[in-house]
Amino acid sequence: MKKILRTSFYSIGSRGFMTATTIGLTWIVFHEIGEKAGGIFGISQVFYYLFSLLTSYELTIYFGREVSKYRDNTDKLRSLMGENLTALITGLGLSAGVLLLLWMFYTPISGPVLLIASISGIIYGIEKNLSGFLLGHDEMKIEFIVQGISFLIVMLPAWLAPNALGITGIYIIRTGASILSIFIRILFSPIRSYLSLKSIRFRFSDSKEIYYFAAMGLCFFVQYYLDQFIISFYVSTSQAGAYFLAGRIFSAFCILPEVSSFALIPYISRIHSGKETGQSESIHSFNRKIIAWGALFGWAA
Repeated sequence: MKKILRTSFYSIGSRGFMTATTIGLTWIVFHEIGEKAGGIFGISQVFYYLFSLLTSYELTIYFGREVSKYRDNTDKLRSLMGENLTALITGLGLSAGVLLLLWMFYTPISGPVLLIASISGIIYGIEKNLSGFLLGHDEMKIEFIVQGISFLIVMLPAWLAPNALGITGIYIIRTGASILSIFIRILFSPIRSYLSLKSIRFRFSDSKEIYYFAAMGLCFFVQYYLDQFIISFYVSTSQAGAYFLAGRIFSAFCILPEVSSFALIPYISRIHSGKETGQSESIHSFNRKIIAWGALFGWAA
């Protein structure tokens, strides 16, 4: 239970930094740069998350589960890293095609903003899957530290000089923070021990399950972001930005049960694979309490 509480604390904290970054940037853009810029930022976030989906296949949970079961099996871990790199390589190909189509036919935001938001999303997709590897190793403390550093790197310049940065500058520093956090994850976690390209096989060992998680990620994107893309054709950028801001505030209040369930993935996986015993009831009890407190928190907010 101590491990569960510790992992949940760091998981909630790291996700809290991510949510605070998005909410904070949205507030700064709207109040310091202007409503029109806020609308452009809101629309560009659709592509930020779209390209993170294309390069990650939303396999964070999959890697967290599999790494937790095979954390002592170096060959299996290398195989999982190969799946991660396979998703990245194929995703980059998909991203190039989608970006070309958007560049040719999508007009609500300018080409440079579209490009930098897409590149930043691609880097974020790499981040997400590495977070799954850390989750499987119960190394969410590193994730917490990384997200805290990223928060400071992004928010301090945005707070001090928002007009000088503009939307493009904000995405540039966000991309830089993501790249730095990727290197920190690799250097100071068990990931480094099996990141050897000589022994990594570039393939999916269980394509059906990969497609399942990718489909779930696509459904999530459709549920939370496709409407923003559609309304960008019909309303002003200021109105689109207000719509985006309302959605971000709503999602922030769903964070507690979401990340707590996320934190339990390694333990549930190890129980079902026979690597942990006598913990099932404790985990389910903990999860029920978190969901109840999360619902109460969201209602009160």
